[in-house]
Amino acid sequence: EMSILNNKRALCFLALPHHNKLLVPVMQALQAEGMEILYCTAAAEAAFELTLLEAGLPYIHAQDYMHIVQKQIDSALSILIPQWQQLFLSNATLRGVALPIQDKVLLSAIENVYCFDEMLKQVKPDIIFALHELNPWGKILGYLSHKYKVPYITFQEGLFYTSIPFNRFHTDYSTACVVWGETTRQLLVAAGCANDKIAMLGNVDLEIAKEKALSVQSIRHTKEMLKMQDGQRLVVIFPSHATYKPFKVPIFIKWLKEHQDIIVCFKWHPTATPDNIAEAMEPLKNCVNVRSITDETLDAYSLMGAASMCLVIGASTTGLEVVAFGKPLIEAPLPGPQHLSFTQEGVADQVSGFEQFGEAIEKALQDGVTSVRQASIDTYLGKHFAYQDKGTIERILSMLEGMFSARQWPIYQLT
Repeated sequence: EMSILNNKRALCFLALPHHNKLLVPVMQALQAEGMEILYCTAAAEAAFELTLLEAGLPYIHAQDYMHIVQKQIDSALSILIPQWQQLFLSNATLRGVALPIQDKVLLSAIENVYCFDEMLKQVKPDIIFALHELNPWGKILGYLSHKYKVPYITFQEGLFYTSIPFNRFHTDYSTACVVWGETTRQLLVAAGCANDKIAMLGNVDLEIAKEKALSVQSIRHTKEMLKMQDGQRLVVIFPSHATYKPFKVPIFIKWLKEHQDIIVCFKWHPTATPDNIAEAMEPLKNCVNVRSITDETLDAYSLMGAASMCLVIGASTTGLEVVAFGKPLIEAPLPGPQHLSFTQEGVADQVSGFEQFGEAIEKALQDGVTSVRQASIDTYLGKHFAYQDKGTIERILSMLEGMFSARQWPIYQLT
């Protein structure tokens, strides 16, 4: 029997490389069901189109439609700018707020609204996908999905460790916001999101990535890439996206030199700048058992698979993934308020700074994951993942089939 998804057209917005690993497998599964997939992107501070070019994905660009809507953009700006100025000048609170480069931000937003609008008119998608609604492109596509009555599907990108009010905006337009499990659902509902729009279907790629990264071949390849000797054990440190000042590391350096059987690898967050990394790594440059990975030659999952244990600095989804991989975890919180603590959840040990790293690493390597810790981990993963299997994409397809079936029902007028 032909799938109801056959001959339907999906529009999928992609921006950054890590969006691919969540969205592209879903699009490939839809393509296998007979759905036509159109990838799209838009103008931004970073060149989003590089993501699609590097992945070999054909795409349409919002600005492909600029020549058609230029007059509407100019007209909209001429109406908006005076109103915007008046709003700020007439409000004492707003007058005290310094908003940088307002003209560019407003121009970009208006351009995207009209260009995406024209794209949807011409493409006529049956369904729209974006990673989430918390950026201007996701919001604009959401607004237009309502205008054209097209289902709009968004996803959970990672752990939510921002402040609660920020999470309020995940379900403004989404027909379904696909999340991993109960922890996220509760967090979004508490923030004011619509419970009936939240679909707990599990994580798209974690179980698949885990199976691959824990394979003998992957572990061997990772250790070869890190130039590890037989008998050496790998400890991976994941610094989250923060500005790292030079580390005070004499105690840690002494420990590293005494433990040549341990390779310590820093896997930097994609948003860390080269200058930032160079400055942070300067004190460790003479340690032969230290590695620093700043690109995708080895991804986080490959390193987790080969690691004997991992250490996370600051709030990061990586911590949850390490735990799901069955590896011991140490957490080093950054200064300031913490919206996320693996230690409080009972799945990690905590250190306060670099001077404690060596001792904590040794203890974790010696103890492994204890039975008490494993019980906490099982509970924790059960709360975070409604399903811990490789069936999430099938569940998404089933949900979409249900949506398209429902759209075939007659609409009864209430009398």
